Amino acid sequence: MSLLKGLTKAQKLSFTFLTCLAAVLGYLLYNSTAENIRGQKLVKEMREENLDLSQDIEIVKQKYDNLEKQLKALDNKVVKITHKKSFKKKKLYSAGKSSKKKIHYRKSKVNYKKLYFDLKRQCSTGKKSKYTSAYSYRKNR
Repeated sequence: MSLLKGLTKAQKLSFTFLTCLAAVLGYLLYNSTAENIRGQKLVKEMREENLDLSQDIEIVKQKYDNLEKQLKALDNKVVKITHKKSFKKKKLYSAGKSSKKKIHYRKSKVNYKKLYFDLKRQCSTGKKSKYTSAYSYRKNR
């Protein structure tokens, strides 16, 4: 304070103004430098993170390319199959003496013995057949 005793009032005011101005500029410089340092750290972290992400993206791209190649290889190996439904022909067994005992066959529920005798009756209209009276069909109740 002994420096300010020999100065005039205007000089004291200008000295105070310059000191305050230097303090404000120093604070602004310090603040901007601190912000720059924080920003540089953030930029460095973001670059590292971007590098990790870009490496992950490259790995995923390589896996996708490999899977695409495998899919193309499998598509070339696959044979296109067309399926036509085939109808099974039912066998008509003879309705001779041995089949008169069988009413139903194992694989089909068609009673061929009844069909045989019905056809016999239809074919022999007017003629008497020895088979017509030998078989009568009854439904099970």
